[in-house]
Amino acid sequence: MQENDIISINNFNEKCIDFMSGKYILADIKVRAILRAINDSDVLTNLVSRCVNNYDFNEGFRKATSDELGEATSLTLPEKPRERVALIYHILRSIDEEVISFYDFVSRYISHSNQVGNEEFKAFADGIVQPFNEAINTLLQTEYSDRDLSSTNRYMRNMEKALADINAHLDEYRLNPVDLKELKCLLEALSVSLGRNDDLLVNALVIGIDNFCASHHRAKQIIKYLQASQEE
Repeated sequence: MQENDIISINNFNEKCIDFMSGKYILADIKVRAILRAINDSDVLTNLVSRCVNNYDFNEGFRKATSDELGEATSLTLPEKPRERVALIYHILRSIDEEVISFYDFVSRYISHSNQVGNEEFKAFADGIVQPFNEAINTLLQTEYSDRDLSSTNRYMRNMEKALADINAHLDEYRLNPVDLKELKCLLEALSVSLGRNDDLLVNALVIGIDNFCASHHRAKQIIKYLQASQEE
């Protein structure tokens, strides 16, 4: 798996998280953003294609709801990750292509009423988007169980520990207030990018911190500490 594949997977995860923290009024836009994130990733496109290959959506939906996009019933997702991905992907596509509106789907299969708002949006996020996101990541971990996914995550967690230690001892570097403020901004940005698993931005910020330390002799141990954490 290439670096751009990792970035595209992170982008997909971010779009799912963005949906789960959003509001009902933006539902259609956020559904489309998730589907676009899949289309923009060769790895995810291939994964989803294998899941939906030979999958009978009408039959799968009937089993999940005892319905064919008609009468209002509850929705029970399949247990197997591949079937879950296939079913939910088709549901998202149906909403995006206006086969059924987001409002109609939620009112029939989530809220069972004509009242659809932020509470029902959250129920859709928790019951559809989150399981979809988790199932895809489960399949990714199964198919790419070597260094592809785990190594990036491991070095980022190591760097987070190193960063926490650096922040706890910033005063020991005896930087002037202006330089200290600049360093804190760089370290804060690094912390945010690590939390997002944004490999590209992490590397860019490490370069920025390296340049800072090169021109500030007292801080040179900081970059050595961060680089060492990448190699563990």
